[in-house]
Amino acid sequence: MVSSATSRVTSAALASALCALILGGCQSRHQALLDRADGLGPGSPVLVRGVEVGQVRDYTVRGDAVALEFSFEAGHDITLRGDACVSLGAFAQQPALVVTPGSEGSWGGGSLPSCAPAQPESSAQAPAVAAAPTELDAPPSPAGESASAGTAEPEPPAADSDAIAEAEPAEQPDPSAESVGQKRRGQAKRGKQARCGDGISFRTVRSQTLEPSFVLPNGGQKITFEFTNASSRTVELGAVSEAAFIDDTGRSWMPTSVPSMNLWFMPVVLAGDARVRVSVVFESDSMPLITRINYAVYC
Repeated sequence: MVSSATSRVTSAALASALCALILGGCQSRHQALLDRADGLGPGSPVLVRGVEVGQVRDYTVRGDAVALEFSFEAGHDITLRGDACVSLGAFAQQPALVVTPGSEGSWGGGSLPSCAPAQPESSAQAPAVAAAPTELDAPPSPAGESASAGTAEPEPPAADSDAIAEAEPAEQPDPSAESVGQKRRGQAKRGKQARCGDGISFRTVRSQTLEPSFVLPNGGQKITFEFTNASSRTVELGAVSEAAFIDDTGRSWMPTSVPSMNLWFMPVVLAGDARVRVSVVFESDSMPLITRINYAVYC
């Protein structure tokens, strides 16, 4: 029994020595499942707490999910718990796999699941998570802005939307009858709460023509949009791959990815009563006039 135990210890020590001396450190390999890869591939960085600790090794599509194989580099003390999960992120202007080691239970092996989306604080009557495609019309840019804005007419406000009704111009009180705005606000308050994404608008704040290059043979057009959240609810705008940009002729534009540029790629958090600016690049020799944006919003 003693010789057997000694043999096992010696074998483990030899394996450790081989990793350190021959391979420069052993790498632990793991599997993960995501709904979509969004640009992840072999060589993509793996992050834990904002630190690059490994890389993606391989990936395959399995039904309605993407199976990833990744590894942790030697030297990192990472313990996966029972609630460990993975999500998409970005590192050095490229997509990355973010691993959350977890804090409870023991990890039983197998593929790490996708992390559940963060849920902002809300009232008990409101849905915890909501996602809906949204279409925005571009309002005119204020005087002094250097860029153009869309001219499309906004859609009529919905009667059940408190956010849209509150955005209507104020009307003088009529002692003999309620104004149209007051009626709509009353209907909204008696009906369901504001929908996820209500109160969001956008405008074009900057346009820039890019010279032809290796990644843009025909040149490109860089446009910066400013999204404004007039509600008090924090939302998340989906990745740019979930968005479509419509110009004044009705044509749909899809942005292109350009290395070394700080462009809209991953989902963007937009806090309540706040603004955020994002940039996209279209591969074109002429500047499009974007008047509508169809995008995904999550609450």
